[in-house]
Amino acid sequence: MKAHAECVPCVFAQVLRAARRFTNDESELLGVLSRAMELLHGQIDSGTPADLSTIGLRAVTDRFGVADIYAAERVHTNELMLALEPELRKVIEYSSDPVRTALRIAAAANMIDFGITDDVDVHASLEKAMKVDFAVDQSAQLIADLAKSKKLLYLVDNSGEIVADKLALETIGHPNAWVAVKEIPLLNDATMADADAVGIGSVAKVIRNGSDRLGTVLESCSARFRRCFDEADVIIAKGQANYESLEHVEANIYFILTAKCQLVARQLGVECGDVVLVRPRGSRTRR
Repeated sequence: MKAHAECVPCVFAQVLRAARRFTNDESELLGVLSRAMELLHGQIDSGTPADLSTIGLRAVTDRFGVADIYAAERVHTNELMLALEPELRKVIEYSSDPVRTALRIAAAANMIDFGITDDVDVHASLEKAMKVDFAVDQSAQLIADLAKSKKLLYLVDNSGEIVADKLALETIGHPNAWVAVKEIPLLNDATMADADAVGIGSVAKVIRNGSDRLGTVLESCSARFRRCFDEADVIIAKGQANYESLEHVEANIYFILTAKCQLVARQLGVECGDVVLVRPRGSRTRR
């Protein structure tokens, strides 16, 4: 998905929010933004929105010497969601359609995203999102594909949210399920540390994607991850950055996300804030 002009102010707002975690000095903030402009020069018309965010945020990590901007928030959101896990499991167990309910909970949890705002209320976001259904719902097709698939690859998105992903995988019960986490977190991306913290390894094999970029940019990922990706006949990809970086890829990918900007919402044919489970028309089933 190509970046548009409207992505640029969004990226700089994201960079500014991240930089303000380390300083309120105006000259320093302007310096970070100036550096982000330098890094982004010549990249804006060729990358995806996720690419632009990756490049812009490097101005923050380089300037302040931090590898994990939202380290404390990642731990905190995991703890909050783990506390909710028993209650969410009961909702799924008592549902008339447990797999679809688990997928809806996983979709609702996609609102735990510090790339959009620093003011994330996990309880309120989850409660609000659970009251609405998928604006685009291809869950029946996904469930049918899962029933005959030989290998499932699940690309997680954020910390906290990964607890809901664990419940989704637990409910799906695929015999050969794999979970991919990020090598390095730029925002509150789920990493191996988060996977271990929430115990997702009890329901799937966990693999690092080997990349330090937002979304899943296949050419930046490890050879081991790319093999896993190629072998999977069903892929579930969580979050907007994964959609931005993979929607053009020819594979059997189902995207579960909240449309968090007008650009993505327009492409999906929904309203900003809507939750979708969608398999793009260009996707193909591997045989």
